[in-house]
Amino acid sequence: MRLAILISIVIACATYLYPQDVQNGFVIKGKLVEQVSKAPIEYATFSLFSSVDSSLVTGVVSDAEGRIVIAVKDRGIYYAEINFIGFQPWTLERIEFNETNILDLGTLFLGSSTLNLEEVTVTERRTQMQMQLDKRIFNADANLTTRGADALQLLGEVPSVEVDPDGQISLRGSNDVNVLIDGRPTGIPASQLLQSIPASQIERIEIITNPSAKYEAEGMSGILNVVLKKNGKGGVSSTIGTALSMGIRPRYEGNASLAFKRDKINAYLNYSYNFRNRYSIGTIDKELILKDTSFFLNNNSLRDRPGISHNLKLGLDYSLNSNNTLYFSSTLTPSARRGIENTDYLNYDTNFSFVEGSSRKASFEALDVSNSFNLGWTYANSDDKKLDIDLFHNTSQQTDNQFYNEFFFDEFLFEVEDPLLETFDFMKGNEVTRLSVDYAQGLLHGGKLELGYRYDRLFIDNEIYSEFFDRNLNQFVSDGTLNNRFLYTQSINALYGTYAYKYQQWNFQLGLRYEGTQISGDLVGSNSGFDRNFNQLFPSASVLLKIKEGWDMSFSYSKRVKRPSAGQLNPFTDYSDPYNLRSGNASLDPEIMDAVEIGMLRIWEKVTVNASLFGNYTQDEINRFLYPFDEGVTLSTFENVGESVRVGMEFFINYYPLKWIRMNLSGNIRQNTFLNTNVEIVNLSTTSMFFNYMSNFSLPRGVNFQISSRYRPGFATNQGKIYEFFNVDFALAKDFLNNKLSVTIQGNDIFNTLRFKYDLIQSNIVQQTLRDWDSRRVGVAISYRFGQDLKEKSKSAKRGDNSRRGSEEMEEF
Repeated sequence: MRLAILISIVIACATYLYPQDVQNGFVIKGKLVEQVSKAPIEYATFSLFSSVDSSLVTGVVSDAEGRIVIAVKDRGIYYAEINFIGFQPWTLERIEFNETNILDLGTLFLGSSTLNLEEVTVTERRTQMQMQLDKRIFNADANLTTRGADALQLLGEVPSVEVDPDGQISLRGSNDVNVLIDGRPTGIPASQLLQSIPASQIERIEIITNPSAKYEAEGMSGILNVVLKKNGKGGVSSTIGTALSMGIRPRYEGNASLAFKRDKINAYLNYSYNFRNRYSIGTIDKELILKDTSFFLNNNSLRDRPGISHNLKLGLDYSLNSNNTLYFSSTLTPSARRGIENTDYLNYDTNFSFVEGSSRKASFEALDVSNSFNLGWTYANSDDKKLDIDLFHNTSQQTDNQFYNEFFFDEFLFEVEDPLLETFDFMKGNEVTRLSVDYAQGLLHGGKLELGYRYDRLFIDNEIYSEFFDRNLNQFVSDGTLNNRFLYTQSINALYGTYAYKYQQWNFQLGLRYEGTQISGDLVGSNSGFDRNFNQLFPSASVLLKIKEGWDMSFSYSKRVKRPSAGQLNPFTDYSDPYNLRSGNASLDPEIMDAVEIGMLRIWEKVTVNASLFGNYTQDEINRFLYPFDEGVTLSTFENVGESVRVGMEFFINYYPLKWIRMNLSGNIRQNTFLNTNVEIVNLSTTSMFFNYMSNFSLPRGVNFQISSRYRPGFATNQGKIYEFFNVDFALAKDFLNNKLSVTIQGNDIFNTLRFKYDLIQSNIVQQTLRDWDSRRVGVAISYRFGQDLKEKSKSAKRGDNSRRGSEEMEEF
C-alpha cells in the first residue's frame, strides 16, 4: 500500500510539472537505431547547435529505447550532431520548426552506408567493448578467440567476469551475480545452460554492475544479461558453421540459423549441436587437527565427462500495425552426458606414514531436458509511450544415475574388506514462471517515467534415491540414511517506479522497488520443513553530469539482495563423497547490500577511458564453511558469517595507436573487510586484483590477428589463499567469397599455464586443493553466410544520405 501511494504521488507530480510546457516552447523528438540490426542505441549524445553562431543550445542522451526529446525556447534554425562510441559523428544539417510546436525527426539510422541507386549496402564492424555509464556491452562477434566455443567459455573472456573450472561465474570477484538470457531467468543453473549455447548465437553480453529499481534486486555484484541474436535484415538469410578443437580430448560443434523478415513478419530458427569432453585431474591434501591427534588425507581424482547437447530456438515477431507487435519464442535444450570419476583416498598418521586407503570408481549417465517459451505484446506510439506485457515459462527435468565401486586396502595395499557397491539416482525438476508488465512514458525536457509489476515463481523438486549391495541378501537394498526428497518454492511479487529528468548537463534518475518474497521448503518424510517471508524496499538513484563533449561523470546508489538458494537451504546431508560431506542450512537469512558507484567516461581521439570507484556494505554475508569430524571427514555447509565492507576500482581502456591496431586493457582491484563475524575468519581484510588484455591487428589481405591474456595475481582469502593464474589465447581469421565464408584458427592457453590452486586455513583444518583441466587447445572454426536480402527503397536511408554527413566505416576491433 505504501508503494502504491508513493507511485501515485510520482505520477501526480509528473502530470503537474509537464502538462503545459509544450505550449510555452518547442520540442524536438526522434529515435536512434542501428541501421543494420535496427536495435535502439542507448546513451548516444544528441547535441543541438544554433545555425547563426554554431553555439551549443542544448543536448540530450538517448534512453534505453533510443529515444530523444529536447525542449527549445525559440523557433530558430538549428543543426544537430549525434555521437556514440564506435560510430563516427553524424550531422543533421538543418532543423527548422514549421507551424507545429513539435518536430518529430522520426527514426534516425546510424551506421555506415553507401547509396547505390535503389539499394542500400551497409557494412558494420563493432568494437569489442562499448562502454556506457550504467552498463558495459561486450560484442561477441568481435572476439575471435571464442569462435566455435560455447557461451560459458565466451563469458569467461568478458572483462570483470571470471569462470572457474566447475563453471562458477563471478563478477568483480563475487559469485553473487544474476545471469539472464535475453533479460529472463535461465530456469536451470546458468553454467549448465550456457554450455549448450554456442558463442556464435550470442549478439552481446551486458554487464550491469549497479542496476536501477527497474531491474530485479537479486544479485549482489550485479547482472550479466546474455542477448541472443535475432534477424535484423530483410528477406531470407542463413548461417551454418562448424568448429573442431583438440586438446587432451576433442571437442566439436555445429550450428545453423535461418531467418526470414518481410513486411510484418520476423521469424528465425537457430539450432546447435555440441560435443564437449570435460577432462580434469585434481588433488586435495587435508590435515585435520583434533584435540588428541591429527589426520592427514590425500585425495587424487580424475574426471572424464563427455557430453552431447542440442539447442533449438524458434522465434516469431508479428507487427499488427505501426504501434502493436506480438512476439513468441520457444527453446528446447536436451543434453546427455556419461563418464567416469576415479578417486583415491590415502590416509596418513601424525608421522606421515601411510595407514590405509580406498579407491572409489564412479560411472554415471545423465539426461537433461529444458523447455521454455516466451509470449508477449508491445505497444509503442509516437508520443513516447510504451507498454510491454511479457510471459515466460521454463520447465526442466534432470536425471543423473551414478554407480560407485569402492575398494579398501591397508598399508600393504592388501584388500581388507569386500568392495562397497552403491547406486545414486538424482532427479531434479524445475519450473520457472515470470509475468511482467512494464510501462514507460516519455515526458518533456527529457523526462521519463517508468512503472512496472513482476511476478516470479520458482519450484524445485529434488530427489535422491540410493541403494547399496547387501552381500547377505545378495541384492541391492535401499539406503534410508541417504534417500531424501526436497521440495522448494519461491514466489516474488514486485512493483517498481523510476523517474528520470534532465536539466541542462545533468541527468537524474530516482527509483523505488518493492519485493515481497515467500519461501517454503519441505524435506519429505522429516520435520525439517520451513517457511520464510521477506518484504523489502529497494531504492536506487543515479546522477549523470555531462561536463563537455566526450567527458561524463556519474554517481549511482542501489540496494540489492541475495536470497539463499534451494541448495543452500536444504538441510539434508549429502554423503556421496564419504570424506567431504555437504549440507545446507535452513536458518540462513538473505544478504542485504547497499552499493554506491562513481563512474567517469573520457573520450579522446585515440583513447577511451571508463573508470569507476565502487563500494558496498553487506549484512548477513553468506559463505561456505568447513567443520571437521573424525578420521579425515569434513562437513561443508553455509553460514551467515557477518557484516562486511567492500571497496574497489575498475577501469577499461580502449587505445587505437594506428588505424590497423586496436588495444583493450581492463582490470579491477578489490578489498574486502569483515566488520563482525560469527565464525572463524583467518584474514579479516583481503585484497585481490584481476586484469584482462586484448589486441587486434588488421593485417594485409583482410587477415585479422587477435591475442588476449588474462592475469590474476595470488591473494589471501578470508579463509586461506588463492594462487595466481595466467593464460594467453590467440586467433587468426580471414573472410573469403565476398565475406560470406569465415575461417578462424585458434589457440587457447597456449603456454598451458591455467591452474587452480587454493589453500584453506582454519584453526583445525588445513587443506590444499589443486585442479588442472583440458585448457590448452588448438582448433579451427568455419562459418558460411548466405541468403537473399530484400532490395527495398529506404526513404529513411535516402534522407539520411542527403541530409547527414556520416561515417564511411564504423571503427572496428
